[in-house]
Amino acid sequence: MKLKLMLLAVLALSVSNSAIAQQGRLCLDNVCIGDDVEQLELKWKKVPINYKTSRTVKMQLNDIPVERLFYDYNERLITDSDVLKKLAAHIIVLQKFDQEVLDTLRGVKAICTPLSLTGEVDNGTGEKLFVTFRTVADDGGRGRLRVVQLEKEYKIYPQHLRPSDKERYDELLSNLRSRFEKVYEVRDIDARAESNEIAFAEATLGFRFFSDVRNPLIFRLRDTSDYPSIEFDEGRSALCKK
Repeated sequence: MKLKLMLLAVLALSVSNSAIAQQGRLCLDNVCIGDDVEQLELKWKKVPINYKTSRTVKMQLNDIPVERLFYDYNERLITDSDVLKKLAAHIIVLQKFDQEVLDTLRGVKAICTPLSLTGEVDNGTGEKLFVTFRTVADDGGRGRLRVVQLEKEYKIYPQHLRPSDKERYDELLSNLRSRFEKVYEVRDIDARAESNEIAFAEATLGFRFFSDVRNPLIFRLRDTSDYPSIEFDEGRSALCKK
């Protein structure tokens, strides 16, 4: 009993420290919706490129130039061919980023499409935090990598798998609802939303049934701001208008 109370206390403290509403912003672990990914002082988990991914890209590039490959996937970056080849596996196949990808993107002259990639924070805590950015216009600059989604993975599992986790789930939900205006509960975090209200919700809590671990609990924050796609935004780089 004493151990269970200690676990609940640690969980409550974790939520208190990570789910921070900074001047009305949506934040987890000091990362907020709307942040510029390149300005975050975080360590990103390395994204491995396995043989299958590498071969997929290589086979595609045997038939078409790398610029055409990006075009076919509705991505347009103004940069050298060698840079596009370096980014192809992450952007075209994996849709993931790490520090190497961010460093490479800094050398890109302009991003003309709403490029969106997901990275994992290397925090060493066992509770995974995933950050997704989307490129938005930046007053004529290359394009800003705006944080549009945060997902935190908790080692809490569905009742049919681990009945003892119900108390931890209830405690987490209570803490989240004390810090966010509205938290929607769903069974499957990745399933099609049952209503428009859930589809456009800022905060959602549910289990992930397709995962590298066994059905973990996911808390998701999403950007619901209404801003134009960079393709149609007059604030995009002049290089994108050519």
